[in-house]
Amino acid sequence: MPDLRTALFIDYENLASALKRKLSSSEDSGVSSAVPRLDFERLVKAIQNHYGNLDPEDVFVVGDFRKHTRQSTGLSRLAHLVDINAYEGRGGRSAEAHRAGVKALARNASNLLLAYYIGVHVARRPALVYLILSGDSALAAVADELLRIDKQVTFIIPGDEPSAVLAERFNCIPFSELHPLEPAGQADETAEALVEIPSAPRDEITDILATLHREFAGSGIPSILLRLALGSPEAPRIISRARNQNLIDIWKDPSGVECVSLHQMRLGGKAVILPARPALRKAAQVLTEIAAAAESARKAWTRADWRKLIKEAGGFSNDEAKRWLEMLLETGILRDAALNRPDFRLEKLIRFLHKAEAD
Repeated sequence: MPDLRTALFIDYENLASALKRKLSSSEDSGVSSAVPRLDFERLVKAIQNHYGNLDPEDVFVVGDFRKHTRQSTGLSRLAHLVDINAYEGRGGRSAEAHRAGVKALARNASNLLLAYYIGVHVARRPALVYLILSGDSALAAVADELLRIDKQVTFIIPGDEPSAVLAERFNCIPFSELHPLEPAGQADETAEALVEIPSAPRDEITDILATLHREFAGSGIPSILLRLALGSPEAPRIISRARNQNLIDIWKDPSGVECVSLHQMRLGGKAVILPARPALRKAAQVLTEIAAAAESARKAWTRADWRKLIKEAGGFSNDEAKRWLEMLLETGILRDAALNRPDFRLEKLIRFLHKAEAD
């Protein structure tokens, strides 16, 4: 494998629109237009085989992540994701969209942000090879500047043919050379490659996490608390969307507990890793078991059933399990009138957590 310092910049909007055009063309010719399966881990490996090591700090993806999902292969683990929505107020975007159109606005924002982050990268982590995954000739000026300072530049073209401007002045390779497109269908989750989906409930998630951070300052917030407080069977998907839309960060504390924090609380561009306090860790463990048991319950649960579950699942003594059950009942998470249906509303979760810390 070559050992060239390499950086990759992806215009997700250009990639999405080019592949959608290709699919529409295939549909007109009678060929199946199933959404292609995109595996960015595969793309990164192919680039590493051609050029050299590609660290996440050297991969930037710019796009409108309120509309597009990221890949199930974990794009956020492979790259720095830049959401164009984070760089202009809602009112400004709305007014501009009426004048230029939403698609044009997204395209222009992507170009500007790609150019900006290429400049930042050259200043802070200069590479020898700059790969630009976009077929937009508006980026030719940026590529010219890279060549002027003795950088190697290659455009990865997502469409069928590069524009005349790019083809005449720069090295261009087709996206399909690094990542052959395969029809979806074998795995439904990968068919979300370019599907537009509704945004996560930003205000609700922000309010929940801001409240938890305020109530339990200085502690990591176990992610199960957000899932339960959302109160929806779709909570895992909602949380995944929120992470994809740069609203939240998911990370593990030093003890291995999965925690969540608001993206806006980052310092130095990174999530602040705080250990979840011991009482919160234990409470989260109890709540996790209660929620899982309630979802799969096939019988009418009794207090004795819940106490036994808490004892066995958490490795607690009889007295400890009894006390946990009492706190669940005192805070209204469990109710004698509906023991099979725990109530995980935020205010009840907070009371339960405070009791756990005070106990």
